[in-house]
Amino acid sequence: MKSVLEAVKKTQKQENRQQIETKNKKKGTGNARALLKKYRFLVLTICMIVLLSVFCAIVMNLNSSYIVVVMRFSEITQGYNPDGSPFDIYELLSDNVVNNACEKLNNRIDPVTLKKHITLSSNSVAGSFNSVQEKVMDGNDNYYYFPNRYMITYSVLSNKIKDEGFAACFQAICDSFSLPSKAEVLQAVAQAYSEEYEALHIIKEDFFTVDWEYVQSLDHFNRVSELQRIIENFSRYVNQKYDENVRYISADGIGFGELSTELSSIQNLDLQNYKAFIIQNAVTKDKESLLRQFRYVYNENSKIAERKTAEYSVMLEGIKLYDPNITKVTFIPSLDTDNAFYMNRTKIGIDYLTYNANAAKLEADEAKSTAAQYGYLEEHFSDAAPTDAGLILSAENMYENITNKINAFCKKAQELNKGYIDNVTYEQILITGVADGKDLISLCILIAKLAIFTASAMYALYCIQQFLRKMLQRLQTREKKVK
Repeated sequence: MKSVLEAVKKTQKQENRQQIETKNKKKGTGNARALLKKYRFLVLTICMIVLLSVFCAIVMNLNSSYIVVVMRFSEITQGYNPDGSPFDIYELLSDNVVNNACEKLNNRIDPVTLKKHITLSSNSVAGSFNSVQEKVMDGNDNYYYFPNRYMITYSVLSNKIKDEGFAACFQAICDSFSLPSKAEVLQAVAQAYSEEYEALHIIKEDFFTVDWEYVQSLDHFNRVSELQRIIENFSRYVNQKYDENVRYISADGIGFGELSTELSSIQNLDLQNYKAFIIQNAVTKDKESLLRQFRYVYNENSKIAERKTAEYSVMLEGIKLYDPNITKVTFIPSLDTDNAFYMNRTKIGIDYLTYNANAAKLEADEAKSTAAQYGYLEEHFSDAAPTDAGLILSAENMYENITNKINAFCKKAQELNKGYIDNVTYEQILITGVADGKDLISLCILIAKLAIFTASAMYALYCIQQFLRKMLQRLQTREKKVK
């Protein structure tokens, strides 16, 4: 009997415990439901903000793609192209590049639309198109460099929203289906820019070529001037490369110094002998045409000499008006680059007049010299007898000897320059593969920014709503009190 009572008590205790646990569970569930019911608007708002931010970030990320263009030549660090001209990344958006890119895309996109959806940015730490200032290792000085990596970004949706507002996104999505793919567009633009850049700024084998057909069409006297221009052009480039790297020698043992010496020999010996032979023997195929040329140059330089001489005289009269006892002692205190004081002459009228008088005198003397030279040539060629066949043949042989030497020089220069570009300066543009959107970290940052912006906007709207609600309640309370 006792054991039965104990069993019954034990059973009752278990039932009571289960009932208590069931009540607690129901109470906890009720509290959770109450909290959820109370803050459901806040929970729904947070979920909506997160989902909206993720959706916007993914759409913008998938919509935007980019490609990186890398400049592999040393001159870019100083802001120059290999040909010495200032570097400008916005040449990528020039009409030639954009039109060429559209042609590569079979004109499935027009140049105006393409320009709207292309943006450029520097891939440097500072993100600047201009020179970037950095501290050297010891921190006592600065150095400047230009970034050599640039990002071309193509985005239909983002740029449409930026230009026309968020309402234009649906139109942009529809437009994107009719346009070429992002990868096709970026590759076409990068390739068109690379072709245009190499044609404009990178000196290749075709630089050392001569239009001999044009030179052959000239009279012998004018051939000398054209050959002089060609040699000076080659010499300028060769000397520039020699100054950049005096030790560079090709596999054949040829350097830019040897090429410069070879050009000097052609210019100072062969070309001068050819010029002297032409002038001394008055060799010409069309005497009347050459005389008209001499007469025109003589008249033009005579006018210039007369005008510049008059300017020089006027400047001298102006200088005489100044008292030399004043002008020679007029100084002002100034600072030099080391912040040390020194006495500097003032910028007064005498300086201006002296400078312009000197320039006018130099131009007048140069024009007089040219006029006298061409006056002599006109008189000499006028008095000369018609050129016989023997002199013409001798002049042609001298001309052929010079052309052979220049052609031999061009062949060696092309090989040397190609090796120099390939092995030393790497004057070329590299194009990376197309990348879609942003990386994972950037995407997370973008989502966080969008979420914060959306939450701030919604919280501002909530505060405005609460403020208006309280104002309405106060007005209703006042109306009740009045009644």
